[in-house]
Amino acid sequence: MKAMLKNVRLSYVRVFEAEQVNGAGDPIYSLCILIPKDSPEVPAIKAAIAAEYENLKVRFPKLAGKNPKTWNNPLRDGDEERDGEEYQGHYFINAKRKATQGAPIVIDRNKQYITERNDLYSGCYGNVAVSFYPYEFTGKYGIGVGLNGVQKIRDGERLDGGTSVDDCEVVDENDDLFN
Repeated sequence: MKAMLKNVRLSYVRVFEAEQVNGAGDPIYSLCILIPKDSPEVPAIKAAIAAEYENLKVRFPKLAGKNPKTWNNPLRDGDEERDGEEYQGHYFINAKRKATQGAPIVIDRNKQYITERNDLYSGCYGNVAVSFYPYEFTGKYGIGVGLNGVQKIRDGERLDGGTSVDDCEVVDENDDLFN
């Protein structure tokens, strides 16, 4: 099931080059999506996950239509699972895409492709196109989140320790920068 998560904060942005997780496994593109708990998007996200959960019970014969004993819900609570200030008051979802599927679409608010890595960073805000899908892997069940595309809509305070445009001042041509 496809969905567009609107006006969310981006973290752990790895959309320009596929990378291995901790140096192991197949390379993937990935992104952590921070969603305010009071966002109007939350009920739709929960409904999409619930629909795929019902699909999971039907899709995998071992379950025979029953609920799995445990399963991985992709919508996680930042207040309970993370220490970072940026997670407080937010849910988060980790979305990924295999390198073999090609890079996700990365565009700006005017639908122009973003090619400069520094233009899309951890801390900016955007809309993220995802796909929810059921999975079974080595006897474990869950709902996965595929990363289809990212549209940057505005800047935000960087979460990765880098410098933001907001950290710099406008320099007048008459300013003496070196004295």
